[in-house]
Amino acid sequence: MGQLIEVAQVVLGNVAIFDTDRSLSGQDGETFLDAEGARQAATFSGQVAGALFDNDSDVSSVYVFSNAISVKRSSEWTAAQADDAADLIRKFLVYYEENRA
Repeated sequence: MGQLIEVAQVVLGNVAIFDTDRSLSGQDGETFLDAEGARQAATFSGQVAGALFDNDSDVSSVYVFSNAISVKRSSEWTAAQADDAADLIRKFLVYYEENRA
């Protein structure tokens, strides 16, 4: 159940932008400044933001707009950290573990 999301990423210092192959939010976009606030949102944007906060303690904000997610860290991204966040987004909709290729 669920499909992998195609993700392209661009890192600019302490901000990473993840461009996906599907719409993740409405045209208004949502900003989250901490995991608790993200978890309180009853939206897909809040769920994915909460997972990104949980995945990396240096994440300081997440902005989800249409098919893009902008993630700011308190320190610069490493390639491994950006790849890890992209992988989390890519697998976010997959329900069954055997489908998480």
